[in-house]
Amino acid sequence: MTSATNADGVTYNYGRRTVEATSGTSTHEEENGQAGIKSASKTFNYSDLVAATAVALVDLPAGARVLSVALYVEETFAGTGGTPALEIGDGSTAAGYITAASGFGLASGLVAGFTARMNGVYSYGATDTAALEMKVYASADTIDVTASATTVWTAGKAVLTVNYL
Repeated sequence: MTSATNADGVTYNYGRRTVEATSGTSTHEEENGQAGIKSASKTFNYSDLVAATAVALVDLPAGARVLSVALYVEETFAGTGGTPALEIGDGSTAAGYITAASGFGLASGLVAGFTARMNGVYSYGATDTAALEMKVYASADTIDVTASATTVWTAGKAVLTVNYL
């Protein structure tokens, strides 16, 4: 496997790769051996989050087609002043990939060992659940994390991984 890390700390992996993530008492293995698939991961912690503001974590080039987006919680997130919640999206829709209210537990499941994953499905509107499809980026963009507006974050660490063509 070949990999490179840019100045922002984002690691891009090319070629065959095996990832192991532990969730509770089980181990999940994912093999990324398909030709042309690229993988970018970024680790962030609670001090990187800004209330109600999208924080760019992974850069996507023009022409990218996202295959999957996964958030793995390494250390439990906590905060005061509101319900801690995260959403994963891009420059056009903050919750395009994973919403706090989508049933993926990002409003209540931000505990160590938790993984939320969307396999290339993008929602083009907050209530537009019928129009889910894979998104192709005509121009360069970023995959972002947006934190809840009223939370003052006090703990937490996670890894965002994006697989794309």
